[in-house]
Amino acid sequence: MQKWVPAKLEKDNVNHNVRIRLKGAFSDHWKNDSKWSYKISVNNDSKPIFNLKRFNLQPPNTMSYLYEWLFMKSLEKEKLISLKVNFMNVNINDSNEGAYILQEAITNRTIENNGRKLGPVIGFSKDLYLTEFVNAKKLLKQGAIDSLNGLEDTFWRAKIEPVQFSQETDQKQLDYLKRSIYLLESFRSGTLKPREVFDIKQLSKVMALRAILGSSEFDYRDIKFYFNPETSLLEPISKESHVRLDLNFKESYFSWWIDSSKIRPHYTSNTNFFLDLLYKDIDFYKLYLNQ
Repeated sequence: MQKWVPAKLEKDNVNHNVRIRLKGAFSDHWKNDSKWSYKISVNNDSKPIFNLKRFNLQPPNTMSYLYEWLFMKSLEKEKLISLKVNFMNVNINDSNEGAYILQEAITNRTIENNGRKLGPVIGFSKDLYLTEFVNAKKLLKQGAIDSLNGLEDTFWRAKIEPVQFSQETDQKQLDYLKRSIYLLESFRSGTLKPREVFDIKQLSKVMALRAILGSSEFDYRDIKFYFNPETSLLEPISKESHVRLDLNFKESYFSWWIDSSKIRPHYTSNTNFFLDLLYKDIDFYKLYLNQ
């Protein structure tokens, strides 16, 4: 697990006290000798940076270069929840590391800046998937392909947890959190339909925008959900556009925007179960296609 460490961040000749740690589960975030991805939290004794107290700094290749900025601007235009994105030149310990992308981390300020009332943000934990991904890689190296299980079913077992939710909040927010987790779990179990859980107009728009941009995936681990106290529905917070400029479509075929299957010969189950639940609801599927 990555550890937070104290650091100094200078912007426009003003020093800020921050905490910093590595970001990213896969090697594209840290395989370069020095150009790594970081999570940054500004201390309370320092002013916000770009009006943000928490944000990520990533090499442009990990964020699909300009596509992440374009995706956020598209969300903003459609009045969907978006995150601030900036490009900048970064120096680390007097070494010029060139262009980086700064992206806002999800906080209460994100909700306020998007014109929503305060409410919890939840999502599916990545921890189980990452643990089993590492184990699967070890099995592949040992040549145990025949005994390798798929990773898609981690969706059914992933913990639903809050994102940046303070335990020292009022009872109303705690009640909202319980309700939001109940909704998402009820969708996963099939006891509630998508329209009873999500703002389906917003969710279908997010998916349509990703499809139009050429996103290679719609990953349940990356999307987060804001509970809107006014509608009692979950609104999507989508990021990481995953526009893969290096894909060879003769060898790789990603069909998430058409159906819920993926062709991965070494996986025993080629289904995105989160999408599968959505697409099985004909009313939602019609709305998505219409968008």
